[in-house]
Amino acid sequence: MRVARKEGFIRGAKASINGPEITHLLFADDCILFGEAINRGTEFLKNILQVYESCSGQSVNFSKSTVFYSPNTIEVNNDVVSKLLGVRTATNPEKYLGLPNMNLVDQILMRIEGWSNGFLSQGGKEVFIKAVLQAIPTYAMSCFLLPNSLCRTMESIFAKFWWEKGKGRRGIHWCQWSQLCRPKTEGGLGFRNLAQFNVALLAKQGWRFLTNPNSLVTRVFKAKYFPRSDFINSQLGNKTSYVWRSIWAAKGVLEKCLIWKVGTGTSISIYSDVWVPSQVNSRLLTTVDGSNLNKVAELIDSQSREWNREIPHEDFLAWSGEHSGEFSVKSTYKLLQSFDPRAYAVQNVYKDFYRKLWLIDLPTKVKINAWKASWNYLPTRANLFYKKLTADALCPRCGVAAKTIDHLFRECPLSVEVWSHIPDTENSWQRPPRQVVKINFDGAFDKDSHQSASGIVARNSEGKVIVSSTSLHEKVDSAFAAEAIACRDVVQLGINMQKEDIIVKGDLLTVIKKCRKAALDKSQIGAFINDIHQMKAEIKKLIFDCTLRSANNLAHILATETLKEKEEKYLIGGVPYYAESHMRNESLQEPD
Repeated sequence: MRVARKEGFIRGAKASINGPEITHLLFADDCILFGEAINRGTEFLKNILQVYESCSGQSVNFSKSTVFYSPNTIEVNNDVVSKLLGVRTATNPEKYLGLPNMNLVDQILMRIEGWSNGFLSQGGKEVFIKAVLQAIPTYAMSCFLLPNSLCRTMESIFAKFWWEKGKGRRGIHWCQWSQLCRPKTEGGLGFRNLAQFNVALLAKQGWRFLTNPNSLVTRVFKAKYFPRSDFINSQLGNKTSYVWRSIWAAKGVLEKCLIWKVGTGTSISIYSDVWVPSQVNSRLLTTVDGSNLNKVAELIDSQSREWNREIPHEDFLAWSGEHSGEFSVKSTYKLLQSFDPRAYAVQNVYKDFYRKLWLIDLPTKVKINAWKASWNYLPTRANLFYKKLTADALCPRCGVAAKTIDHLFRECPLSVEVWSHIPDTENSWQRPPRQVVKINFDGAFDKDSHQSASGIVARNSEGKVIVSSTSLHEKVDSAFAAEAIACRDVVQLGINMQKEDIIVKGDLLTVIKKCRKAALDKSQIGAFINDIHQMKAEIKKLIFDCTLRSANNLAHILATETLKEKEEKYLIGGVPYYAESHMRNESLQEPD
């Protein structure tokens, strides 16, 4: 088809005057072909299909095929084309991989009715809502901006199904659906806010416009709606399609987290583009009087190449909402949640509680009950009495006080006895295997001075300290960067020690994963990670592993105290005075 179009034997369809010609669209074993309703083009198209049949051994099913004509074609030509191809004529184009004929609400209700939900626990309901019910409108939301009223209707169905006791048995709605849509670490259950998720999915289409300029869909939309600019600088326009209006509605979200990663600097404007990671809005807000500078490339010394001593790469757009620098619907949805004025801030101590709660290896229904208890959503006697559903609030076990959440789990004599039998546990450092050096590291960060400190301690298989090192760093942007810098310091220390077998341990999993992965890192710490990958080649065997904070205490103390004292240290066979007690107290078992 491409060759035939290039040679002028057939012509494709255009969405706009200057847009690309589309001759065919393929999906699995189906295809849509476009061409002129004339004898020559039709005969050539049929010849192409016959050649395909003889080469592939497959046969086109013309009885299941249809042809649709635009209003601009001549009716006589239409009859000729239909006879030549031997297919039936359709008055309207059929829907294929588009919106289903059935209403989204009806589909959701049918799934609920068709499922034996009377036997589902709340853990099972959580999975059913997230994996089945909320997946039904996903395809439609990837292409179209659904009305808010439709989103609210679907969410009300989810809420009713979540709180009901069984099939047809109405339950108590202990909170609004919006609270259940908060992330699990912030006291919610992680259900989707459909309106926000809709925008996040549409933002993905906009990201593709920016990062895949040569794709067919980008070329079609660009030619029609933003021929003289990129998607970010495009205008909505008049009399546009609903698909374009939907994708354009997500443009503002993209602008919040798009940032340029500087390579040659030739594609980046100094003052209008987002490229400075340390700035609040990542743009330079002031200009230099009398300066004719325009592109970032003009700020890079062409001789020293201070920003990149290796061969520079091209400028590229990255997504600052994700540590990897790659766009994700998940991070966009999280960003939209943070903009919600109805959302409330959960204190860090409670965030830590919820984070640990959902990591516990227990049945989901047990963890959901614990979540309900944290919000006082359990049907205790006191709560039912408050809602006038029971005659009294007394605890039936002790009969002394009202059965509140605190009484049920903490104050009732029977509960106190249960808690007394729970043993204490402790996790700490473990010796490495023989002939292996284990180096623990940690980074500390001061956001006021933008200074960081690295704390490093290397020990042998006997648990003895070989060397401890601390260092200070200026102009650091975040705690995330401080951890990456500390990891780079570890690798440099390993090179200096000239050991062949080294295990590096840190307590931030994101940094450890990046050190294991050899791909180009587009995140804000990409420069440090790329340095680590270049440096680690000088060590014969280097393993990066993540550990708990409780097993990384010594390195943590070194980093935090160095940041306070503003003094670097390098000690062979020992640690600074302020860390000696921590070194002695570390036990010999570390969690896997």
